Parts: sequence; C-alpha cells; structure tokens
Amino acid sequence: MNKEKQRAAIAEACGWTLNPAKHTAKGLDWLHVPSGNTAYNPPNYLNDLNAMHDAEKVLTREQEKEYAYQLEAACCPLEYGWHATASQRAEALLRTIGKWNEAKP
Repeated sequence: MNKEKQRAAIAEACGWTLNPAKHTAKGLDWLHVPSGNTAYNPPNYLNDLNAMHDAEKVLTREQEKEYAYQLEAACCPLEYGWHATASQRAEALLRTIGKWNEAKP
C-alpha cells in the first residue's frame, strides 16, 4: 500500500472526506467533517507521531488489543510498540481496522 493511499485511508477513518468540489485550489482536496466542513489537507500521519496519536483515538476498546498486537509485530516483541515510528503505527492502525492492502508484486 503506497504512502498516499495509507494517508487517505487513515484520514477517512478519522472523519475526513474528499472534497466533492473539483474546482478547488490545491490544498483543499479534503473536508474535515467533525470540524465543520472546513477544507484542509489531512495531517501527515505517516511522519507525525502527534497525528497518529489523534488517529489512534478512533479505535474501539476491542480494536486496541489488536492494535497493540500489530504494533508489536511491526517493531519487535521487546519494544511492545512504544518505540514505533509514525509509519509503523499507521500500518498497524490500518491492519487493525481492516483497511490495509498488500502491495501487488
């Protein structure tokens, strides 16, 4: 799954939608519905730990256990995901919510 698709999938999970107005200026491609339909670009989830911290809030209690497992698998068992990069957290989140697509060879 390429980085742009990962970012878009996380944005959608966090309440962002693509802006239906096709004539908008660059940078107004997305709408953040929870903030009142203000047009912005979603955060750079794959490089920003603060953005991933916010994205993790979409997980249910049941999903948090799976997320912890996915983080452990992404890093290594000894780190328990605490030292996971934003990119590793993004992949774990997408796997947890069933939005991860394997890259096709």
